[in-house]
Amino acid sequence: MSSRIKGFMPDLVSEMQAAFTGGRLIQDNIIIVHEVLHHFKNRRKGRKHDMMLKMDMRKAYDLVDWDCLSALLEAYGFNRMWCDWVKECISTVRFAVLVNGGPTEFFSPSRGIRQGDPLSPFLFILMSNALSFLLDKGIAEGSIQGLKIKPNCPCLSHCLFADDTVVFGKATLDEAEAVMHIIDKYKSITGQEVNMDKSSVFFSKNTPGEVKASITSFLGFPDAICHDKYLGVPTEWGRSKKETFAFLVERMEKKGESWKSLTLSHGGKETLIKAVLQAIPTFIMSVFLLPTSLTKKMDSLIHRFFWSGSMKKRSIHWRKGDVLNDPKGEGGLGFRNFQLFNMALVAKQGWRLITEPNSLWARLMKGLYYPNGDFLTARKGSTSSWIWSSLWESRKALDLGTIRVIGSGEDTWFHKDPWVHPIQGHNISSHLDPPSRVRDWMCQDGKRWNMNLILRHCSPEEAEAISRIQIGPDGAPDKWAWKYNSTGRFSVRTAYHGFRNHLKEVNQPMPSDLNLPADDDKWKWLWSLNLPPKIRFFMWRCIRNALATKLNLFRRKCSPNTTCQLCNGEEESPIHCLFLCSHAEATWRMLFPSNVVPQNISQWIFSLREEGSGDVCRQKIFCLWNIWKARNEFVFKGVVPSPTRTSIYAFREAAEPHLTPSSTSTFNQPREIPSHSCPPPFHPQQRIYCDGSFDVATQEAAFGVVITNSEGQIWDGKAGRIICSSPIEAEARAILEACQWAFEKRSPTMIFSDCKVLVDAINGCPSSWPWRCYASLIAITRILQQAERLRISFISRRNNKSADWVARNCRHGSLHHNWLEVLNVISDRL
Repeated sequence: MSSRIKGFMPDLVSEMQAAFTGGRLIQDNIIIVHEVLHHFKNRRKGRKHDMMLKMDMRKAYDLVDWDCLSALLEAYGFNRMWCDWVKECISTVRFAVLVNGGPTEFFSPSRGIRQGDPLSPFLFILMSNALSFLLDKGIAEGSIQGLKIKPNCPCLSHCLFADDTVVFGKATLDEAEAVMHIIDKYKSITGQEVNMDKSSVFFSKNTPGEVKASITSFLGFPDAICHDKYLGVPTEWGRSKKETFAFLVERMEKKGESWKSLTLSHGGKETLIKAVLQAIPTFIMSVFLLPTSLTKKMDSLIHRFFWSGSMKKRSIHWRKGDVLNDPKGEGGLGFRNFQLFNMALVAKQGWRLITEPNSLWARLMKGLYYPNGDFLTARKGSTSSWIWSSLWESRKALDLGTIRVIGSGEDTWFHKDPWVHPIQGHNISSHLDPPSRVRDWMCQDGKRWNMNLILRHCSPEEAEAISRIQIGPDGAPDKWAWKYNSTGRFSVRTAYHGFRNHLKEVNQPMPSDLNLPADDDKWKWLWSLNLPPKIRFFMWRCIRNALATKLNLFRRKCSPNTTCQLCNGEEESPIHCLFLCSHAEATWRMLFPSNVVPQNISQWIFSLREEGSGDVCRQKIFCLWNIWKARNEFVFKGVVPSPTRTSIYAFREAAEPHLTPSSTSTFNQPREIPSHSCPPPFHPQQRIYCDGSFDVATQEAAFGVVITNSEGQIWDGKAGRIICSSPIEAEARAILEACQWAFEKRSPTMIFSDCKVLVDAINGCPSSWPWRCYASLIAITRILQQAERLRISFISRRNNKSADWVARNCRHGSLHHNWLEVLNVISDRL
């Protein structure tokens, strides 16, 4: 029931309610309230005074009136049977009270809904929508005025997040009486009561003291204090933003010090850091850009906890923080850089401003800061709020990945918008007056580019890039897309890595550290090994030269000499400690007599990837680990190492059953890809196999379509060269050609493609469409809507070799005029 009602919530609930409603976030209310309070703070003059009532409902779930809820459901238009089901769900509950550890007799309540029930949040939201109706009615009748910050802003009467209620209005006693009259009426209908202890009232700076006193006396609410919060975010802030959010650092320190860090391995610390510590400031950072000094402090705390196990204790940081923040595929540990992560989180709100311009908070921001423009070209302004300043700064990240995908070209500016995705920057360099739309640069039919016009005003490179962009069918809307995600949907993860890579390319070229490999697959192999996290981390330290050997300690001025304590001979480098020392050499000789001492330990570890047997690879890794462990026991505990004992431990740990790789996850064996079969839901008269071919080096592309009858005999086909800029576009064009051919024949047809991404996108939701194929997918969808006897299904590549052969030969220019006859002859051998 909860799953079914969830889809109707955006249509039933007022836009003022942000909780448990699809497409709305808690950040919406935070931004609205922040902008209102910023307006209060700056309004120091004038005769008009504003106020904001922050109210919390007392025992909100427990006081829900069942009869009122049933009546509201019927008023919303729910079927009587549905209403009876809901009444049965909420009224058949029974409770028992524990007294001295034992339950008393069960009893049935007469009101309220249960906490934890998946249906309860939706029922409460529907009931609280009555308050929105009463307040909106008050605005319409003129009994309350609400708040309109600027002429172009929407009128704000209230905003809700579950039972957290905020009401806006003029700071007059009449307005306060009207609001409380509505609240009392809401209480009499639904049973909800305001919790006076958790409620407060805010006033604009120009409100006289006697007006504040009269209103607070009537309401019974206290005047808001400086450390008050709304939805977990401070409502007041001073000149120092660092001090405002210093509580985030305190939370991290308190959480880190509460753990028994001395008993944690580095693998355990890594898990706690990523799952707990780095999540603490995420909520605040999703709206505000924190000061750089604060984010650096957070980074420092994370790195200190990782290396020392304490937020306050200093220790050696064996690698720089930037290395720890690098992704694991690049040789780091995947910790977040808080400053870049903060930018990516705020950029998500900026993306929503672009793609959801009709939401309440987006209309408010537009009326405040860019009433006659758009977010991407808006100015910061001199009296901007902290949130607007954060959103404005986040455009640095948005500009890197935001592009305009062309449908019909009627909604996109030719020179201003970033729509030419095959070139760097995605913008046309030349400028013309007056500004024109992309549609103006097409032929009259809107299906082809006017290349003569484009070549007169654009560079040859730009003209070539434009020619590779496919035009959508008539009326197809243009849309925004995020280029770092194949579906075009914004994600914080892709924004973080895109912004990070951009900064490294521009400001900090990546150095070659210790001849480490640039191949991401090698690092992925290391972290995917079926080994305990502490051993994987030990191998990472070996590769990164981060072991606490005497040589490394001496370089950091933590040891008086470099002599190995086991053999008292050579200096203790990682190679000496793990391979050349007497104990290490004897251990390797017992387990692997033919083992060769490596010159570079990182190359030796990655060479294990090429070992023929997974067992040998495991034994070498555990041998390396146990040699290091025996060395540490001698240094710190005085236990004399024994090569025999070390060899036995290494062999035994490598053979432990719970560490043995499963049949689907081995060291060197690739995973077996399951075969996908999609039986057609009907019996088509013909089957069409299509494929696209694209050469990245030459940018040449072609499609191939092969038509067979119900018995599998090839009787027709189609091939041709196309202009596009990626392999997936070639695949989409091939499916489009097949659909157009099938639509003309008007017979039951099943189209097969070996591009599962496109097949799933066509048969799924438009939000999952790859943005590069947007124009083709719109055309394909329109054909499918008109052709009821046309289906598209996935087929494995090995069963689509005929279409692949046609497409490749067409791209190479070696397709003969009688290729259908040739294909019939060789199809069995493909």
